[in-house]
Amino acid sequence: MIVSMAMIALGLGLVAVGWAQVFGARHELRTSGIYGVVRHPQYLGLILVIVALNIQWPTILTLAMAPILIVMYVRQARRVDGDLAVRFGPAFASYAARVPAFILRFRCGPALAGPQPD
Repeated sequence: MIVSMAMIALGLGLVAVGWAQVFGARHELRTSGIYGVVRHPQYLGLILVIVALNIQWPTILTLAMAPILIVMYVRQARRVDGDLAVRFGPAFASYAARVPAFILRFRCGPALAGPQPD
């Protein structure tokens, strides 16, 4: 119960923060704030809420609908990516190459690990 409530709170937080940031930047590519960490925080938030509700209150209907809703959100995110690629071109391609759509990438490389001793 505690895990699912935390997931719901996180999911709703992602939706709210994502909406607030993108609402203020309707005509520009948002790449900072939460959008500097994940490209689709609102869809990720909704997916987290769906999974959390199935942890907390699994029914045949919610278990059957969850994969359908998740697939629909992922497909919608891909459509948004396509629209942004057309609208912003190379700027979006660069952004998409460094910021994941949903799942955070943890990289350890020279840029993140700091200077390496000789």
